[in-house]
Amino acid sequence: MPQELRLAGLTTYQAANRYLKEVFIADFNRRLTVAPAQAQSAFTPLVGIDLELLLSAKHQRVVRNDNTVTFQNLTLQLPTTPARMHFIRCPVLLHQFPNTTLGVSYQGRLLARFDADGAPLRSPVNKERANSAQQRSASTPKLSVALHRTVSTDSESVVFRPRSQTSARSDGRKTRTSKTVAPQQLSTQQCGHL
Repeated sequence: MPQELRLAGLTTYQAANRYLKEVFIADFNRRLTVAPAQAQSAFTPLVGIDLELLLSAKHQRVVRNDNTVTFQNLTLQLPTTPARMHFIRCPVLLHQFPNTTLGVSYQGRLLARFDADGAPLRSPVNKERANSAQQRSASTPKLSVALHRTVSTDSESVVFRPRSQTSARSDGRKTRTSKTVAPQQLSTQQCGHL
C-alpha cells in the first residue's frame, strides 16, 4: 500500500484517503471478489453457547452459607434448582448484562436473573419452557385414560398392577407377597391411539 501511494505521488492524508475511496477499493474489489459457490449463507447457528452470558461483564463470586451472593451492596438470593438444592461454597459468575439486569451462573448455566435493585426476575427461557410443557401436557391424553380405553375395547380385562397374595409361613404367621401379572399382548390397532 505505501508503495502504491508513493507511485501515485501522494504525500498528504487527504490525497491518500481520496485515492483509497476512488481508486484502490474499486480496483481491489474488482480483482479479488469471487462469486460464491452456493447462494445460501455460510454462517451456521451457534449451538451450546449462550451469547448473552458470553458478552456480559463477569465477576467471580463464591456463594455464602445462606445461599446468597453479594454484589455492590446487593444480596442476591439463589433459588433451588431441580439439579441442586443449594450452591453453598460453589464458585459462580455474576453477570452484568447491557440492559442493567444481573444474572448468576454456575458451570455455564444461568441460575437466576435479578433487576438492578436485586429483585429476582423470571428467566425468559424458563417461561418458554414452562409454557411449552403446559401446552404439551394439555394436548397429550393421560396414560391411564389411554390404557383404560384400550382395555374397555377388548372383552377381556387386562391388569397392569401387581397382585398381592397372602401366604402362611412355617411358623404360622401370614405374609403378603407381591406377584406381578404379565400384561396381555395388545394388538397394534388397540395401542395405536396411545
